[in-house]
Amino acid sequence: MNYLDKDEAWLEGQLQSQSMSLDNISDITLATYTKERTLAIDTDHPNDKQKGPQYYKPGMNN
Repeated sequence: MNYLDKDEAWLEGQLQSQSMSLDNISDITLATYTKERTLAIDTDHPNDKQKGPQYYKPGMNN
């Protein structure tokens, strides 16, 4: 985050915008900084509403 000139307050804001918090940060599988300067978050929760090939995880019921 230092490289991106971001701090913990920015991270908390990004997490809150996706109904997450620092308390459940261990649920995050992958977090990616996007060109829109936001955080794209992927978790292992099966009830995530994201669909499409870019969200495929091995072992999912297909």
